Amino acid sequence: MPCIEWTEKFELGISQLDEHHRHLVDILNNIYDCYQDENHETVLENVLEELLKYTQYHFSAEEQLMQDTNYPARREHTMEHDMFTRQIAQFEQDLFDGKGLLALEMIQFLGTWLLRHIIDVDKKFGIYLAAREASCPHQ
Repeated sequence: MPCIEWTEKFELGISQLDEHHRHLVDILNNIYDCYQDENHETVLENVLEELLKYTQYHFSAEEQLMQDTNYPARREHTMEHDMFTRQIAQFEQDLFDGKGLLALEMIQFLGTWLLRHIIDVDKKFGIYLAAREASCPHQ
């Protein structure tokens, strides 16, 4: 059973970003599945690497769209992305160094951060893009 069920409340109405967010939720659910497994640390490293790479890909695409549309809160939004990426890299490094990663603590952090970011921060960007499109439909 997934720890996060995708619902419409996560959707921004921007198909590319919505697809990215669905994939991020899937990766988080994979991390949860690894936690449920007795030998989770052997698989967790690979899933964390996938999460790190995919968030970098997603954040890059999202930040490019922000730049292309002159999103006024781009700097603050990008700072959140940077913090999240650093935290994932730290989790990965701790796992690699054998520091006894607390998988449940990590899952809680990732889930809380991701959902809050999508529902609060990314949703504001979606509203900005929808308003921009409504006022200038040919851009």
